Amino acid sequence: MEDYSGQSENKTEEKPKRYLGLAVVSTLFFWPLGIVSIFKALKVDDYIAMNNKEMAFYASRDAKRFGIIAIIVGLIGYVFVFCIAVIAILVSQLA
Repeated sequence: MEDYSGQSENKTEEKPKRYLGLAVVSTLFFWPLGIVSIFKALKVDDYIAMNNKEMAFYASRDAKRFGIIAIIVGLIGYVFVFCIAVIAILVSQLA
């Protein structure tokens, strides 16, 4: 079935990306979600081997999603800790 843009709705012909690199990097930012992203990325090949491409696409999407969220949460955390450290240094200089 085709949509109005002429592209096929069925994406089962293409192989989903694993996003393993993103998952590993995201572990450096916020490891709880980074580890989940790694597990999801590793499941992509398992689902392809089982010929379950739909689940492979879901695992790929989840690996990317958890990886991006881990990086965002990690960056927010690092900025927060940096701000607290700067405030603590300024307060100690005033005392």
